[in-house]
Amino acid sequence: MGTFLKYVFYLALLVIVYIVAKGVWEGNITEQSTVSQVATDVKDGAQNMAEQAVNEVKELDKSMNESMQKDVNAMKDNSAN
Repeated sequence: MGTFLKYVFYLALLVIVYIVAKGVWEGNITEQSTVSQVATDVKDGAQNMAEQAVNEVKELDKSMNESMQKDVNAMKDNSAN
């Protein structure tokens, strides 16, 4: 369990570093930015990444279900003949 938590911590740290670096690169975070502004940018970026991941998983699940249904229907047709 400790190893799993360690990897979750490292993953969260990488996401935060990525979001901050992206903010600096895009100019959203400058020398004049406050800690609160950076934290808000990190929170918003993390929410966007999570929402995109959820949407991609939903689309993948939908396409997999459609594919599986086609396979089931084909098997039913083959067994009926």
